[in-house]
Amino acid sequence: MIAPLDIPEIWREPIATYPVAFDPWRDAEGYVFDVATAERICNFIETHFKHSKGRFFGKPFLLEKWQKQYFGHLFGWKTADGRRRFRSTFLYIPRKNGKTQMASVLLVLLTKYDGELGADVYCCAAAKSQAQIVYDAAKAAILMDDGLHKGIKIWKSTKSLEYTDMKGRPAGMCKVLASDGDLILGTNPHAYIVDEVLAQKKFDIMENLESGVGTRVQPLGIYLSTAADDGSNPCTLKIEYAKKVRDGLICDPTYFPVLYELPNSADWHDEENWKRVNPNLGVTITMEFLRGEHIKASTSKADEIKFKRRYLNMSVASTDSWLEMEDWKLCTNQIDKDTLLGQECYLCLDLSSTTDISAGMFYFPEFKCCFGIYYCPESAYKNKIEYAAMFEDELRVIPGSSIDYEVIRADINEMKNKYNITKIGFDPWHAKELLSNLVKDKFKVIEIGQSAKDLTDPIKQLENQIRRHELCHFDSPVLKWMAGNCFIWTDTNNKAVKVIKKNKDSPAKIDGMIALIMCKALEISDNINNEGDSVFKSKDMGKILKEMYK
Repeated sequence: MIAPLDIPEIWREPIATYPVAFDPWRDAEGYVFDVATAERICNFIETHFKHSKGRFFGKPFLLEKWQKQYFGHLFGWKTADGRRRFRSTFLYIPRKNGKTQMASVLLVLLTKYDGELGADVYCCAAAKSQAQIVYDAAKAAILMDDGLHKGIKIWKSTKSLEYTDMKGRPAGMCKVLASDGDLILGTNPHAYIVDEVLAQKKFDIMENLESGVGTRVQPLGIYLSTAADDGSNPCTLKIEYAKKVRDGLICDPTYFPVLYELPNSADWHDEENWKRVNPNLGVTITMEFLRGEHIKASTSKADEIKFKRRYLNMSVASTDSWLEMEDWKLCTNQIDKDTLLGQECYLCLDLSSTTDISAGMFYFPEFKCCFGIYYCPESAYKNKIEYAAMFEDELRVIPGSSIDYEVIRADINEMKNKYNITKIGFDPWHAKELLSNLVKDKFKVIEIGQSAKDLTDPIKQLENQIRRHELCHFDSPVLKWMAGNCFIWTDTNNKAVKVIKKNKDSPAKIDGMIALIMCKALEISDNINNEGDSVFKSKDMGKILKEMYK
């Protein structure tokens, strides 16, 4: 859809996000942009909202161009019957660019001015103290303007707002909600704000809110964040979905992504790049401040990671992550899969869960390549829209709420007609019945211990293979995600290592990588056996040593 020429230019042009500008007019067939509403909402904000902190304290909140575009498009786009078009939005932007102020405005507008009687609005974050930052900014704005304050009661004890309309009806409510507190079930939100999605360790609170909006006429979910660890928490999947909508790879006309991030390939020392991803530079964040932080970042790896994440929105791995994802990207992936037909391979299974993703990994030692089959119950697949958006081609969706291992058994027996599966490796703790059945199917099944002692050598060999860019992984989105979720645990002697998730409660998955490590364990075992007995086992070795040390 092309914007009509009679629409003011500010609303016609794509929003100047970076590195790719989002065009709200694309995929907009059937929707109407109401210029009057867009301009009225911006004028209302500038008239009634004031800054509550810093050097702008008490001054009107005068919107920058990009902020006008954000608020104007968010509220100006409507369906044919007048409801709001956008049901979800992700504002992904570096720190100090006025995100909290914008969120506080949305909190007040959606509680009191959105035309929804009984509007339940939630201000959420991983920790209550974080959620309270936006709430406190909204409360301050209300107290600084009589018009905003009218009809609203502020309850200090419960950290909540209650709006009563002119007829005395309870018309709106706003509460603080946190992942580290009690999960409120049965919510029916009109709107919710999730601040700093990067800190979320579980999907629970977001899934609860997302599933609770079903009865609302024009619900709105608002996600706010700066960059997260590369692949370590729910923010990764949320932002990948937003990028695919932005780039036109997913058609979701109800989703509004506003994303500012510096690509990992860009020069993070270049001040021009700082300007591109900090739209409020010179207003709420200064070049002087960024230069000071850059000096620190140039002398410390930890400070470099902080600078990249906080002020450039670069998604980089933590210092204790296992792999350099740049090495992962540089791995050779030129092998034709048809070349592998009939070739020798190992299959390893990580069946750690029947309620989420499990993995079967095929590894071809001669070709140094791998691919996986990933199993996901239908219930988990439906609850996590990011799975469907990102991993549709690789996930094997199993009907119901758990994985039927007979499906995996049938797949393995089918795959043996294509590939020469010489061994199947497994974790002894899981799926004993499946493994017993595979023995009946004439497969050679090998138990692989999961201790650090058992896996240290396979982990180190796989890491070296990836560092040399010698692993062909066929650019699998699922395996890339899992590789980015891997962290290293080291024993007290710094000798034995294990690959783990950063947080055991994290929704991040590493099943495919664990299965691949098990494949390397089988390869090492075969190499040792093929080399025959070591010279140190020779019956003449004792005599040789005595001669050497006479």
